[in-house]
Amino acid sequence: MQILLQPHYRATEARLSKESIVLTIQDTTSLDYTTHRAMEGLGSIGAWMQGPQGLQLQSTLTFNVHGTPLGFLDVQCWARNPLTFGKKALRHQVPIEQKESNKWLKGYRAVAAVQTRCPNTTLVNVADREADLYELFAEATTQPAGPKLLVRAKHNRQLQSEQARLWQTLQARSVAGIQVLQLPRQGSRIAREARLAIRYAAVTLLAPSSHKGAPTIPLWAVYAQEQDAPADTKPLEWLLLTTLPVINFEQAIEKLLWYTRRWGIEVLHRMLKSGCSIEQRQFGRVDRLEACLAIDLVVAWRIYHLNKLGRITQKHLARCILRMPSEKR
Repeated sequence: MQILLQPHYRATEARLSKESIVLTIQDTTSLDYTTHRAMEGLGSIGAWMQGPQGLQLQSTLTFNVHGTPLGFLDVQCWARNPLTFGKKALRHQVPIEQKESNKWLKGYRAVAAVQTRCPNTTLVNVADREADLYELFAEATTQPAGPKLLVRAKHNRQLQSEQARLWQTLQARSVAGIQVLQLPRQGSRIAREARLAIRYAAVTLLAPSSHKGAPTIPLWAVYAQEQDAPADTKPLEWLLLTTLPVINFEQAIEKLLWYTRRWGIEVLHRMLKSGCSIEQRQFGRVDRLEACLAIDLVVAWRIYHLNKLGRITQKHLARCILRMPSEKR
């Protein structure tokens, strides 16, 4: 799969090198092949080993700040190991290199390699709550010239020189301003408008108890809390952690809007499944499926890219956009 994706990775790097800021968004999705009983090499994609079977897919998709998808920088695909799956009781005893969560560090390192070749472009690695990992923040803060991080917090971490933890510290801050955010339709949730109270602060995270003696991590936090949400709706609440400075309301809003670009990779994964029908592909072995997956990922990106361009401008001729002699990428 990686050999097939290399031309696309190089083309993505060429595209992003023309931008001043690029958001490199990581996300995980499951590919369900439960009904493909003859396929070899699958693993669990559910909560138990004998449940639904398939593959895990971790993608790093790039966007400019306006939301135009520029292509993939990293794709990881694997089947869960039945010998280690579900061993939560032992997770604190295992180094992150042996955990599934190492996928976030692998993705970040792929972005870091590109950052060294594109020093004039600021790469910002964006991820959801699953990427709230001490190891990821530690690696990013020790590389000043590396990619920046913007991650939604999951853990209510202990802070240095603070009696309260992360959430309580941000909630105690004064509201810096109100931002209106358009929330897209998602599943049964209808599209709506949300009024968010914005707070921000510089914070220093203490290392978790499983990392005794590890250094503290200086970050900035942006806390967005919905005001006057509809009675039958769970209010939106995001706490974002970033290695980028946030010293005023405008910078806080900038990080909030950058995080909303994460919805774009979810759109692409839906295109991969519904548009390219990757879960309906009939192959006897996972290695054959992965070759097809590499092609379908690029096709899904190209469809998404054209869709975005069509909304931004109608002046480009299709032959100008599709004329790419050096790649099918």
